[in-house]
Amino acid sequence: MGNGGGADGGKRLIPLCELHTSTNRADDSPPGKDRRLIFLSGTVYTTPLSPTVAKQMRVLGRFGRVTILGWAQGLKPSRLREPVTFVLLPRLPGMLLRYPLFLVAGLVVILLRTHRAMPNILVAQGPYEGVVAVIGRVLVRLRGIRAITLVEAHGDWEDVPRLFRRLWFSRTTAAVMAGVARIILKRADIIRVISDFTRRKVVGIRPTAPVVQFPTFTDLEVFLNPGESLHPPAPSPYILYVGMLVPSKGVEALVRGFAMLRRGETRVRLVLIGSGYAESRFKSLVQSLGLTEVVSFLPQMVQADLAMWMRGALCLVLPSLSEGLGRVLLEAMACGRPVIASRVGGIPEIIREGVNGFMTEAGDIAALRDRMQSLLDDPALADEMGRNGRRRAQELLSADSYFKGYAEVVEIADRLLAR
Repeated sequence: MGNGGGADGGKRLIPLCELHTSTNRADDSPPGKDRRLIFLSGTVYTTPLSPTVAKQMRVLGRFGRVTILGWAQGLKPSRLREPVTFVLLPRLPGMLLRYPLFLVAGLVVILLRTHRAMPNILVAQGPYEGVVAVIGRVLVRLRGIRAITLVEAHGDWEDVPRLFRRLWFSRTTAAVMAGVARIILKRADIIRVISDFTRRKVVGIRPTAPVVQFPTFTDLEVFLNPGESLHPPAPSPYILYVGMLVPSKGVEALVRGFAMLRRGETRVRLVLIGSGYAESRFKSLVQSLGLTEVVSFLPQMVQADLAMWMRGALCLVLPSLSEGLGRVLLEAMACGRPVIASRVGGIPEIIREGVNGFMTEAGDIAALRDRMQSLLDDPALADEMGRNGRRRAQELLSADSYFKGYAEVVEIADRLLAR
C-alpha cells in the first residue's frame, strides 16, 4: 500500500462490510495484534457514536488496543468502551482553555495507556495535537517504554491557523502555530498525508521521513447507494454546500454568486449544511441580499442523511480558500452529482475540468455564478458529469484504502520499534 489516491492495480478490494464481519477470523487479522494505539484527536464525537464513526473504529480496532482522546459535544466528559476506548473531554470555550486541558489529559492518557511489553503508537491527528504526542513519547521512553509517533497532515498547516480560527493577534499567532507545526513534523517518526498536495508540503520539510498517503475515512457505500426517504427542502432544484460555516470556506463568495444567479433564475435554491462561528454573519448576509426565502441553513447530519441531500442536489459547491483534499467533493461525486470548487490545495487531484466538475479561482464570484448557471441550463451536462464523477470517486476512494493505509502505518511502526 502506498498512495491512497488511485486505483488498486488489479488487486481485489475488500468491501468495508467484509472488513467488519471478518474481524474475528484469526487468519484475516493483521499480525501484531498486541499493540497499543493512542489517537490524539481534535474531533468532537457524538454519544452514541454515529454509524460511520463506529465502522471506522472497528477497522482501527483490528490493529491493536485503541484509545481515542477527543472532545465531547458539551461540557460533560464521558468515556466509551465500544468498539474502542474513548476518553472525551469537556469542550471548554476558547483555545486558551481547551489546549491546556488537551495537553494535560493527553499526557495522562499516554502515561496510563502505554504498555511496557507492547509496541506503542501515538497518533496525532494534526500537527498541533502532535505536540502532545512528541512530549508523551519522551516521557514514556524515560520509563523504558517503546513508543513512536505518527503525525497526520490533513491540510495546509501554514494557512489553517489563519483561515479556520478566530485568533488574537492573528498574524503573530498564526505564524507561531505554523512554526510549531513544522517543528512537530520534523520530529515525527512517521507522517501521514491525504493528498499529493500535502505530501509535497511534508517532503519540503522532511525529505527522508517515512510518509504514508491515504484518504480520510469515508463510508463510501453510503454515498454510492443513498436512500430515498429524505424530502428535499423544495421541489425546485437546489445547489448544495457542505462544510464549516467559516470565512475560509468561501461561503460569502458562494452566497453572493448565488444572489447574482437568482437575478435571472427564480427556480433555484441554495442549501448550506454545517455549522461554524460565522454562521450568524452568513445568515445576516443572506437577509441583507433578500434571499431568506430561498437559502436554507441546515445543521450537521449523519452521513446517510447527507448522502440523500447530495443525491437530490443540482451540484455541490466548495469555494474554499484552502483545502487539503476536499473529501466532501468525493462524497458528492459518489452520489452522482457534479461539483464546483476552488483551484486550491488537493482539489485539482479530484476534479477533471469539464469532465466531472468545474474549478474556479478562489473568491471569483462571477465565475461561480457562471458555472452554476451552466449546470442549471444544461441538466444533461450535469447528469453526464455526475456519472463521470461517480466513477472518479470509486477510483480515488476505494472502500479498503483506509484499512490498507493503517496497515502500512503499523508495519512501518513495528519495524521502527524493533530496531
